[in-house]
Amino acid sequence: SKLVRLGALFPEDLGLPMDLVDWVVDTENKGPRMLRWLLALHFDFIFGLFLDRSYQSPTESVLYLHAIFDQFLPLTPSPVPSSGILQEVQGHLRARAAEEGILRDIETLPVSSEDDLFGRKVLDVASPLLHLALFNLIHPTNAIRTRSLELVARLVPINFGAKEDSAALREELLGFKSAIASRLAATNWVAAVRVAEIAAKTNVAWTRGMFQEAFTRFQDMNGHYRRWTVTFLLPWCDNIDLTDSHSHQDPDRRPMSLTFLRSVFSQFSADLGNVEARETPELIELWLRLARRSPQNHLLITSFMMRRAVSDKDAMPFCKTVLIHLYRENASLTVRPLVGTLSYAGVVSERRDEMDGELDTVKEPATAPGGTLLR
Repeated sequence: SKLVRLGALFPEDLGLPMDLVDWVVDTENKGPRMLRWLLALHFDFIFGLFLDRSYQSPTESVLYLHAIFDQFLPLTPSPVPSSGILQEVQGHLRARAAEEGILRDIETLPVSSEDDLFGRKVLDVASPLLHLALFNLIHPTNAIRTRSLELVARLVPINFGAKEDSAALREELLGFKSAIASRLAATNWVAAVRVAEIAAKTNVAWTRGMFQEAFTRFQDMNGHYRRWTVTFLLPWCDNIDLTDSHSHQDPDRRPMSLTFLRSVFSQFSADLGNVEARETPELIELWLRLARRSPQNHLLITSFMMRRAVSDKDAMPFCKTVLIHLYRENASLTVRPLVGTLSYAGVVSERRDEMDGELDTVKEPATAPGGTLLR
């Protein structure tokens, strides 16, 4: 309570001493929970650190995950004293009732400028926050899985503050609580996939950020979490339009260029020398799901796989596997880029694209504020 009344401890321009963070973590392991307040008072410049540490090993990440969840969810009540002494139990229950009363009073207060400021902060970190919650729906700790679902149920129905609340959607998400808390991995997995599907369908605006966050974290994950990451990203593929045209109907589904395909390939398909890693059903399904979004997506992915197979010997087996699956999905669309490439016009067009790409990589001379060239 004294820490809360004191307010921010360090100016943002000076940063936060890492030895202080380590000391707070050590203190938290011994009982008093202070990480939540440290994050609350220095959210702007310490959230990234807490986010990074939340992707460490499950045992090391728990404290940071709870600190992040505490910014948006009611605080987890401390357990009832196990001593059995009546006075201690009654004192604990009175303290808990008083805390719940304070929280109810806070929720009825009018929205303040501080609330608006925090709402804008939440929008800025919406994609990393949603990725973190979905990622931990299969966490080995039951409390983390449950609170991850509660975070999704709290922020997804309101699109992280961008729209009005939907009580029906929140109730639907919380309906998976018993399955998420299940000790059966298969039951937990199926429920987590369903939650990801609902989030992808109702929060389209965060699609690009979700993939960018996955690109950042993917190489540091173990095989189990890599498989899960690709799995919960599958429904988000339905929101991706790879064309450069802005003529489509849905303004939320912003088009993405071929740079997105290169990122998916380089990050998710990096270990192409490992047959088991490159031919996982989830990874192949990711490419097929992207292709099913539209005929234009299918054509672009086919062309991309053909060119990548020719230019990268290690990538050829994986590209051939994806092309075979694409052919089974839609033979005419898969053959069309191949016919164009083998024709004379196709060769000329492909060479022109390569030359344009080379020109794009040439840096323009830098200019000073006054307009003069900087030599």
